[in-house]
Amino acid sequence: MPRKGENIFKRKDGRWEARYVKGYNLYGRQLYGSIYGKTYLEVKNKRANFLLNYKIIEEEKYKKNIRFDDKIIQWLKYQKLSVKITTYTYYLNVVNKYIIPFLGNMPLDLLTEDSIINFVTCLNNKFNLKDSTIREIVTVLMQILKYCNKEIKIKLPKINKKEIHTLNCIEKNKLEKYILNNIDNYSIGILISLYTGLRIGELCALQWKDINLTTGILSISKTLTRVCNLDNKLSKTKLIIIAAKTNNSIRKIPIGKNLITLLHKVKNNQSEDNYVLTSTSKFIDPRNFYNQYKKIMKNCNLEQYNFHALRHTFATTCTEKGLDPKSLSEILGHSDIRITLSLYVHPNMESKQNFMNTKMNLNF
Repeated sequence: MPRKGENIFKRKDGRWEARYVKGYNLYGRQLYGSIYGKTYLEVKNKRANFLLNYKIIEEEKYKKNIRFDDKIIQWLKYQKLSVKITTYTYYLNVVNKYIIPFLGNMPLDLLTEDSIINFVTCLNNKFNLKDSTIREIVTVLMQILKYCNKEIKIKLPKINKKEIHTLNCIEKNKLEKYILNNIDNYSIGILISLYTGLRIGELCALQWKDINLTTGILSISKTLTRVCNLDNKLSKTKLIIIAAKTNNSIRKIPIGKNLITLLHKVKNNQSEDNYVLTSTSKFIDPRNFYNQYKKIMKNCNLEQYNFHALRHTFATTCTEKGLDPKSLSEILGHSDIRITLSLYVHPNMESKQNFMNTKMNLNF
């Protein structure tokens, strides 16, 4: 008689038989295999060892058959539930444009350090990408490999720091003079960034209710950004307003009296819900505003400066005039004061020379 629940029994020929499920037929019924032994304990142990080895073999077969893109899709589904829509669409773009076309068909088991090196080389040769862009792509790839429990060491490309461009005093005065003679919503937006360090997405999302003209406090809590359109195949991207990218990006910035006076003139009797750059309830596409900015800069013969140069100029000016790095970091919305010091605080040669002449001069 078989032992209850074990599917082990003694045969008529005196041997012991232990059965195990080896698969299913077309009707979903279990198919059995058998293992034989001279005693009950022998056949029980033989079956246990067989099933352990069978499981390992099946897992190895699964690993060899599973493709990398299957795991990438799983990773994306997980990320969609845990990160912001902007981060998810960024991951989606990197994966679909670079990682899957080159590595997706490869079996996960055969993914090695050499294949990753070839991938990075291909990014460089075929797309001629910047080192910073390649570094970002590889960083995403490392996250996916970690999710797959694949330990592959990847050397990230070094990034050579770019020279950060700022407007000097003459250029800044030229821009301000032009704007004061041509005040409108676009030009006031340029002044706001020049005197608060706002990013272009934060500026395009700015509404009058975010500016308290009585207290002189500007509140930043949201940004306008372009993301992949996951809902509509006819349009690849769409504009959305989202919360500022980090808790530090949500901040309050004091603004000067002269700027407040100009803001009063531009606002007039507008609704608090109107956007500052449009004077309507609709925001402007950052790309369209950037085109208007370039027109104004061209009129001032300053077209070589991109919009972020206003933020650089603000930060550098604050430093030169004595604002402490901690306060500047909070105004800019950085999570770490070291970011402020390394990216935006760049004393010019004139400031260095003045210091050496006044503070470090020989006494004779």
